[in-house]
Amino acid sequence: MNKIILVTVFFFILIGNGFGAGMAAPDFTLNDLGGNPHSLKKYFGKVVLLEFFATWCTGCQKEVNVLKQVNSMFSPATFKMISISNREKVETVQAFVEKYNLNYLTLVNEDGNVGKLYRIEAVPTIFLIDKKGMIRNLIDDTATACDIVEKVKKLLAEAEEEEDLEF
Repeated sequence: MNKIILVTVFFFILIGNGFGAGMAAPDFTLNDLGGNPHSLKKYFGKVVLLEFFATWCTGCQKEVNVLKQVNSMFSPATFKMISISNREKVETVQAFVEKYNLNYLTLVNEDGNVGKLYRIEAVPTIFLIDKKGMIRNLIDDTATACDIVEKVKKLLAEAEEEEDLEF
C-alpha cells in the first residue's frame, strides 16, 4: 500500500511539474570541451542517455564508473551517452573529465539554461530518450549498470521491432 502511495505521489509530482517520461525531449545546442556545438536532435535515431551532473556532486562522482561501463557496452551506431555539466566553467569540467577519464560526450552548460529547460532540481539526473526523441525513463542515482543496461536494451529492441514492421 505504501509503495502504491509513493508511486502515485511521484507520478503527480512529475505531472505537476509538467515534465517527464512520455514527453518529447526538448532540443538544445551546447558546446563540448573543444568548443564544438552539439544539438540533441542530431542524435535522434539513436537511444540517448542524457545525464545532468556537477563536478562537486559526490553522487555524480560515484556514478562515473557505472556510466563508463554502460557506454562501453553499446555501439555508437545505436546509442549515444551525453553528459551535461550544469552551471560550471569549461576549465572545471575539463579537469573532471581528465581526472575520471570519461569515455562519453561531455557538454558544458555554464548558464544553466538547458538545466532549466529540463527542470533539473538535483544532480545527478538521468533521462533515457528513445530514437524518436521521446523521454522514456528517468533514472535515479541508485541504478546499477545492469539496471541501466536493461533499460537501454529494451529501447533498442523496441527500435528494432519498429524497423522490422516498416518493411
